Formats: sequence, C-alpha cells, structure tokens
Amino acid sequence: MKTNQKGFTLIELMIVVAIIGILASVGLPSYQSYISKAKGSGALQQLGSFRLDVSEFWAVEGRLPSEDNADIVQQRSQEDVTVTMTARVNDAETGIFFICETDGTPFKNCSSPANIALFTALLNAISEAAAITVNAVKPPADPDNPPAVPELWTQGELDAANAAVDAAQAAYDAVKTYYDS
Repeated sequence: MKTNQKGFTLIELMIVVAIIGILASVGLPSYQSYISKAKGSGALQQLGSFRLDVSEFWAVEGRLPSEDNADIVQQRSQEDVTVTMTARVNDAETGIFFICETDGTPFKNCSSPANIALFTALLNAISEAAAITVNAVKPPADPDNPPAVPELWTQGELDAANAAVDAAQAAYDAVKTYYDS
C-alpha cells in the first residue's frame, strides 16, 4: 500500500531559497538607491527658500549677497544624505546659477561631484549666450550724439546673433534633459 507524502523535498526548498536570494540581490540595491534619492530630494526641498532668497536678491541688487560676488554655499541633511547647494555668478557676471551636489546617490536636479566641473563650464557658456539680445537697431557709436536715422544690423549680423541664441538654447536643453532624466 502506497502512502501519499505531504510536504516539500529538500531540493524544492533549496530552489525556492535560491530564487528568493536572486530577487533580493537585484531588488535591494534598487531599493537602497530609491531611499537615498528620496532623502536627497527632501534635503533639496529644504534648500528651496535659500534658492529663492538668493534669486530675489540678485534680481533686486544685481549681485550676490556676499563679498565680491563670492559663491554662497548652503547645506542640508536628511538622515545620512547631505545636499550642498552653491549659488555662483557666471563668468560674464550677467546671471547666477545654482549647483546642487550630493554625497549620496545622484538624483534629479542634483549631481555627484564628478559632473559639477563640466556643468559649471557649460552653464557659464549658456548664461553668457543667453545674455545676448537680438535687436534690429544697432546701438549708436556715440551715445551722446545719436544719428537721426538709426543704423540697422545687416542680415549676416542678425543671423550670427540668432545662431548664438539657438546654440545657447540647445545647450540649455541638453543640460535640462540630463537633469530631468
């Protein structure tokens, strides 16, 4: 007479444990990265008022609220993730930009230190190009004695100015795409 055995064999249990181990080894790093990004986002949100205050000061005063337009740095931490935001004047001193750096996993709008130098150079170029205003009328050579009929830019000069603005927009779009991804 045969008896029906109930339960699992050792091999079946080992296979299940192996599958669970593989899933955990894939999922745990993703989960830890997600948690680190969430903590960094929380710290970045705390820096929002700093960014707003510096931007308002720049809009009113045309400079940073520091000696000689020196960089202004603020840090916020959320548990074990620290986010550092730096307000910096571009090389042409026509605008400011903010650099966000984290000691944890890089996340949207906040990069690791390895990428900061590249973005600083790129944002300087964008800020300088964005300061270009395309106007069909040339400024007078002598502001105290302007001509009766204003001199117009040639089509070539206007095309060159528009190309510079388009290049700045393309560079800005590239940086924005990187940070948004």
